[in-house]
Amino acid sequence: MAKRSQVMNQIPAIVNSQLRLLGENIQRARLRRNMTLNDLAMRVGVARTTLIRLEKGLPTASLGVLATTLWVLGLDSTLHELANPEKDEFGKFQERQYLRQKASGKKRAKLAKGASTILDEIEGLDY
Repeated sequence: MAKRSQVMNQIPAIVNSQLRLLGENIQRARLRRNMTLNDLAMRVGVARTTLIRLEKGLPTASLGVLATTLWVLGLDSTLHELANPEKDEFGKFQERQYLRQKASGKKRAKLAKGASTILDEIEGLDY
């Protein structure tokens, strides 16, 4: 139990706020569909207490329960957009920087190899 508490204490406040908002949104969606916690729990295949934790935004709810709950509620259509690499502008920037550095490293290696070849030719000349 100590490990779980330690992990929960390390979650940034902004993440906890987002999880609470997500839980509230799930609860609102369930209520709009006139579903009880028991109804939704049965359709998701989990215990009622698991859904209570999810609706409270507690980080102990699993990703599988979240995804299945969204699916049951018909809210899963944009789930694949989470962490979409095409929308990761910072990641794409970092990737371009890495590729540039890698390419310039190859150019340096190629130039160094070319320079050593020229030096070998020069050394082979008789003056």
